[in-house]
Amino acid sequence: MMEMVETIGSTQAEMRRRAEAGAPEGALLALRQSEGRGRMGRAWASEGGNLHLSLLLRLPGHACRAWMPGPWALLAGLAVREAALALLPGAPLRLKWPNDVMAGGRKVAGVVIDAGPGWVVIGVGTNVTHAPQVPGRQTACLADFGAAPDLVALGEAVVAALGRWRATYERDGARPVLAAWADAGHHSGERLRVGSLDGAFAGLAPDGAMLLDVDGHMHRVVAGEVGQASGPTPSPAGRGLG
Repeated sequence: MMEMVETIGSTQAEMRRRAEAGAPEGALLALRQSEGRGRMGRAWASEGGNLHLSLLLRLPGHACRAWMPGPWALLAGLAVREAALALLPGAPLRLKWPNDVMAGGRKVAGVVIDAGPGWVVIGVGTNVTHAPQVPGRQTACLADFGAAPDLVALGEAVVAALGRWRATYERDGARPVLAAWADAGHHSGERLRVGSLDGAFAGLAPDGAMLLDVDGHMHRVVAGEVGQASGPTPSPAGRGLG
């Protein structure tokens, strides 16, 4: 069941507090946040009309060790993209490693994950009716591609999609998640930059790490900000797993 509030400091902070206090699974949607945050501690603009949602999941303790860039980070991005496309078919949404939802190089949605013994909290921020200005970044919103979906309907769609991907992961392991992400993510050979590394996308490792071919040397990327690098435009064919 999804709970909705008008205003809160941070849905992520609240659901993390509940997780640590032993609360059961649940989802919290806020129409506005005053202290929203994204990955790596960045502030997340949380204006009215956009989606601010956090989900608490209860999991075996051994499953909550390293979520970035593990299967949960990847499947969260898949769920957000799937939910948005269900309400806005045809929107040009793709995934940027590990879990950003993009449209033509512009960020539409992001995911932040916190985990502890026996729990994980997945926070979702989606630009629905407007795209906040972010220095050094290009942003877009779902309304750029059609009628903006209802926030509650979108939140419920995200919760449902995450539930389906969770069931798939728990039943079949990480491979279906990795395969679906590979189909919706970077093209094989796409030129990317992560920190000082500048190379060609070469798929995903079994643990969800990104494989980057830098002048014939394969690098495993487990964290970092991914950007476009100079180089030839890749063919859309040939996406795959490492």
